[in-house]
Amino acid sequence: MYDIQHVKRRFFALNLDRLRRTQQGLRLRHRDFLKLLPLFFHVNHPILPGYVSGATPKGISNYNPTKSSLLAARRLAKSFSYKRRAYPKYDIFSIFLTGSTGSIAYSAKSDFDIWVCHDPRLDTQQRSELQEKARGIEHWALQQGLEIHIFIFDEYEFKNRQHGEVDNDSSGSAQHHLLLEEFYRSGLLVAGRYPIWWLVPPEHELDYDDTIEELTHKRFIRNNESVDLGGIGVIPAGEFFGASLWQLSKGIESPYKSILKIQLMETYADSYPDYRLLSTQYKDFVYGDEYNINQVDPYIMMCKHIDNYLEQRHEHDRQELMRRCMYFKTNLRLSRKVSHDDAWRYEAMKELTDNWGWDNATIQTLDTRDSWKVERVMEEKNLLVNELTQSYRVLSAFAKQHSNQNLINEADMTKLGRKLYAYFERKQGKIEVLNPDISPNLHEDMLTFSQTTSTGQEIWSVHRGSVASSEIAQSKPLKQTSTLIELIAWAYFNTLIGRGTRIRLYSSERLKLRELKEIILTFSQDFHRIDARPVGLEEYEKTSFPVHCTLFVNIAVDPMYKLSVNGQHLISNRSDAFNYSGLSENLVMTFDQVAVSNWKEIIYKRYEGVTGIMQCITEYIQACVGRGAENIHPLKAYSFSSTLSATISKRVTELFDNISEYYLDNKEAFHKRYIIQVDNVYYVIQMSQQAPYYQRVPSYDDLIDLLAYPQQEYSEVKFDSYINSDSLLPVLYSNQNEGRINVYYFCENKQARVYIIDEKGSLFTQTMEFFNHETLMVQLDRFLSSVIKRICIMQNNPLLASPISEISFFRLYSSKQGAFRAEKQSFRPFDHQSHYTQIEAVLEADKEGKTYYRLYCDDMEFSVIQYGRDMYLRMAEYILSRRSDFNPYPIYITDLDISGALQDNNYCEKLQTVHFLDHKQHIENLLNEALTTLLSGYQQQLQYRLE
Repeated sequence: MYDIQHVKRRFFALNLDRLRRTQQGLRLRHRDFLKLLPLFFHVNHPILPGYVSGATPKGISNYNPTKSSLLAARRLAKSFSYKRRAYPKYDIFSIFLTGSTGSIAYSAKSDFDIWVCHDPRLDTQQRSELQEKARGIEHWALQQGLEIHIFIFDEYEFKNRQHGEVDNDSSGSAQHHLLLEEFYRSGLLVAGRYPIWWLVPPEHELDYDDTIEELTHKRFIRNNESVDLGGIGVIPAGEFFGASLWQLSKGIESPYKSILKIQLMETYADSYPDYRLLSTQYKDFVYGDEYNINQVDPYIMMCKHIDNYLEQRHEHDRQELMRRCMYFKTNLRLSRKVSHDDAWRYEAMKELTDNWGWDNATIQTLDTRDSWKVERVMEEKNLLVNELTQSYRVLSAFAKQHSNQNLINEADMTKLGRKLYAYFERKQGKIEVLNPDISPNLHEDMLTFSQTTSTGQEIWSVHRGSVASSEIAQSKPLKQTSTLIELIAWAYFNTLIGRGTRIRLYSSERLKLRELKEIILTFSQDFHRIDARPVGLEEYEKTSFPVHCTLFVNIAVDPMYKLSVNGQHLISNRSDAFNYSGLSENLVMTFDQVAVSNWKEIIYKRYEGVTGIMQCITEYIQACVGRGAENIHPLKAYSFSSTLSATISKRVTELFDNISEYYLDNKEAFHKRYIIQVDNVYYVIQMSQQAPYYQRVPSYDDLIDLLAYPQQEYSEVKFDSYINSDSLLPVLYSNQNEGRINVYYFCENKQARVYIIDEKGSLFTQTMEFFNHETLMVQLDRFLSSVIKRICIMQNNPLLASPISEISFFRLYSSKQGAFRAEKQSFRPFDHQSHYTQIEAVLEADKEGKTYYRLYCDDMEFSVIQYGRDMYLRMAEYILSRRSDFNPYPIYITDLDISGALQDNNYCEKLQTVHFLDHKQHIENLLNEALTTLLSGYQQQLQYRLE
């Protein structure tokens, strides 16, 4: 057995040396941070950062603030005072730093990962307050120019793999043993209890728990002096998948760091299960007789380990990339002088590069990375992405080969998978954004845009500098695309275009340099707040949708040319860009759309013609429906190519504003209909299976027919604001509401044109003879009231819970200009019920499913069985006989039962008033034709007698 006290002293001595290195690496104004960090958690003081309440968990085991810590606290808050006291219990067990702190990889750009291990007995409220305190300290540190991330946990939860959800800073369930392995070789104890892992000899890693039990039994370990986060043992093969997924995700922001870690995992997998972990090698050094601090530097150890692995495999290209990753991770510039505090890092890195055989020219090239231009950055990005994805595939295949269980949970895998998809997946129109971690400045002082044609395909190119027209063919472009807007989007989001960039243009189209500059200026104004870097992982819990969308209309296309006569443009007071002038011409020829999603994908798409317009609209609805207006930036449209550009862009912007207002954040959005008119043709947008589609409707009459279709659910209708002002339909639908029946009628030349919008938004139309308002409204009210009762019975609803709540009547009036208005009619149906004959129809079906009607007038029955084809004539004759004056006013159905003819019970749930109205109209047409025949015959007989 080792001398336990001796081992502890060596670990504490090494820990102290590395803390000093961490302190030296900090800027002068940040050096108080490490002194203050444990004090913040040891006491609750209102003037210290992170204070929540006096009841917040406090007190760190085995910790007393040093004199330098108290002086730092007074520099922070002059009135701070501290009284030494013994706490009855200590809520905080340990505070650790982990990651690159105290290593060669720590630089002024590095952040701090801080682990706070607390008493497992803390309740939910206490844990919540401790978490709130941690967030307050993080916020305070950020104001001081330090980026820190504090993770709160207890040893029991950690040991049992309870890591919470994955987020930007925590790997969640993606890895456990690999995370623990990294912690044991890189973690630094700032205050509190040390990890009991320190006392387990290297050769006993696999029997960790038994060794701990023995040390405890023999009382080598005192109570309350250590924390047990568990042993590493054999890393489960299934963990390599989640860990590689996590590192691939982190590689999006920090590729150089992630490549080192994912390659390290590859070395472990290659010799699985006989690998020798770096944490074990680290412990070997400490347990051995001699070591120097650089030998156990976690990043130097990792670098040498991977280097040996790649050397043995003769993978020299990957080896060079790994060495470059190591060099960039240190953020050192060996070609420049370094400060005294960084001298040890400089010497250690110099020793590594000398062993690698790097010359001054190589180092000079790497040290000028900040000024690398786009070609070099694209080349480097491809190398980095290829390396990350190759290692990921290797580790994924390894995990599947050795384990049938992925240890990462489904929620974490979904978020990570979506992030990787958003960044790595290539698809049409996606703008590739180069990683700013490679080079922060890709700005160009001068760019030349050119348009050429190859095999009938237009090609847009961008070149560095000012390229003469005669040199375009020989000049290698930075990027080529099939459209101009896609090319500008690539240049803008990759920061090639910036303030002061001068532009040159060669174009065979009507595109002028003025228009090109307007487009570029629009990008800088419309997208200036868009950060192309990946978002936090919590955003990937949501599906992808556009948060910012810009349309460029008619780029290099002037639609006014088709409206010109002898060079003169037609003038009209009809300014709708979709139906311009008396010719109703569509002036919107093309859409170039640039959209940024909540996942920070930048997607370009081009739409052409009326079909393209409608496709763009439906795709926008699909992307935005139900998202909430607070999540969507208002879409803007821009046009620069003609004298009507302002009119066109304003009209398109208004259209998309209306659509987004209509569909966004609306629970009933999937049943709504939006109607627009383009080129004097109607288009109806509606949802089917939660996806929008559009129907082309050639004429106004066809539109009325379409609106008559039954709907599965209540389907509201909205007309685009530019639909002809003299159109009747927008007036009819202006008062629509779910569960309400609105009856409109327009009287003209002894006829009434009746329009009924039922409870689901379907439109019924009928032309009737008009005698007076009372007769028209009473017969419709009686019939509709009976329908309400029928539907309730057939759908097993109590009458008081009827889906139809109200019947309203409106009279329509037309102005001299043809515009309609609706005036609600006051109507008391109970005053008129006794004045009219009750006529009921029953729809029945025979065994073959053929349907027929049985009619009743009061108690008199009329059926096909009795009267055959003369049924309607006989009933009309009976009704006429009951009229004392043989008055010729029409026959109206007052009640209708169709339940007997329905074979499908599910159909009852789909029934709506328009179904009953269609039957009513059919029966009434037959009865009134019979009535006309009778009256004509009577009139002939009377004429005969008179003669």
